[in-house]
This record gives sequence, structure tokens and C-alpha cells, in this order.
Amino acid sequence: MRTEEKNGIVQKFYRAVALDYVVSESLLPSGQWDPLMMQEVMANQLRMTLSRVYETDEQFFQPSPSEGKDVRPLIHGMWEIRASRPALLEWKKKFSALMDELSELEKTSTWDLPKGQRAESNEVFFMTTIGFLTDVKSFHVDQPGVPDGYKLSVDANTGEIMARREELD
Repeated sequence: MRTEEKNGIVQKFYRAVALDYVVSESLLPSGQWDPLMMQEVMANQLRMTLSRVYETDEQFFQPSPSEGKDVRPLIHGMWEIRASRPALLEWKKKFSALMDELSELEKTSTWDLPKGQRAESNEVFFMTTIGFLTDVKSFHVDQPGVPDGYKLSVDANTGEIMARREELD
């Protein structure tokens, strides 16, 4: 211990003598499930995504006149799906497997070039996914011509609006 006095205030400085510390998990908020923390994580991911959208050059969002509509790997869309929890959990497993497959693409990308050889491009594919259950419905469609039991949906790849049959729990 070292003691110093400054302006009449006594300060004591201690040095640890233990070789290691074990911190109780109950003291660490990140070791416990906290719904508010998860909401903040999702909100921060959305803020980061928004920043990435605005900082990315517009050339990446628009095909050149010589290219077709589906030559850019753009994915965007918003969905509200009514499904049972077990069905959603089963779908989540399939989605995770698909994301693992997407991650495998990096192993065969230009990142694996021999040392000293330059990649053709600095392009990276950025993707954000956020999904959760909610009791707040945002998409309310009262569209004439859409039969009962159907809803309007926008295809993420083509941007085409179509009526799809709603599946109930």
C-alpha cells in the first residue's frame, strides 16, 4: 500500500497480491439474459446497418445499363409472418444452416489468395438479419381485390408485389 496526501486529502493506493481473480457471474450483467440488453443489441445492429447503407457508394445499389436486374447481390425486405413458435424455431434452424453456407463462400473467396497477390476487388457482402416475435402489427393491408385469407407480399429478389395465402397457427 502507498499513501499520498494532496491538499489535505489522504489517498491510499493498494496493489493486488493475488495471482488470479475469480469474478462471480452474478456480478456480470452480460452473463445474464436481459431483454433490454437484447433490444439495444438489435437497435445498434440496425444503426450500424443504416450507416453502412448511407456510406456505401450508390454504384453498389444500381446495375449498370449493360447488366440485368438480378446481377447485384442485393437483398432487402420486411415481413410479418404469422406462424407457430415451433414452426418458427424449425425455420430458424434451416436459416442458420443457410447462413453457414453463406459463410463458407468466404473460404473460396479471394481472401485465400497467395501472399502478395492482390484481390480483384475490395467488395464485401454486408447483411443484417433481425427477427423477433411481437404483438404489434405494422403492415395493415385493406386492399381491394385481395381475397380473404391472402395478403400482399413483396418478393425480396424481384421487388414484385403479389398476393400470398396466409397460413394460420
